[in-house]
Amino acid sequence: MGLEPEFLTIAKILRPRGVKGEVVAEIVTDHPERFAAVTRVRLEAPDGTFVESRLERYWFHRGQIVLKFEGCETIEAASRFKGWWVKIAREEAVPLEEDEYFLFEL
Repeated sequence: MGLEPEFLTIAKILRPRGVKGEVVAEIVTDHPERFAAVTRVRLEAPDGTFVESRLERYWFHRGQIVLKFEGCETIEAASRFKGWWVKIAREEAVPLEEDEYFLFEL
């Protein structure tokens, strides 16, 4: 088996939402309920640069998720993250059932 990644992707940021620094994201995890336990996230740009942040709140809306990160207070700040990935530490992943696998394991 190959090396396990240190972080797992759970969402991709699509666009800012409103004027309070929130973003709309596509959910890319089979376990969206896991957002209830998420506090620390890594926001990773397409070029691999990243910032660590804290998830202040979230809610589901029309099949997507709206996220609010600590320190992201304006639409301009939120716009920076368009196209970025939301990741969690591997050890925080939901335990899988016996017949389930992470994509990196296939």
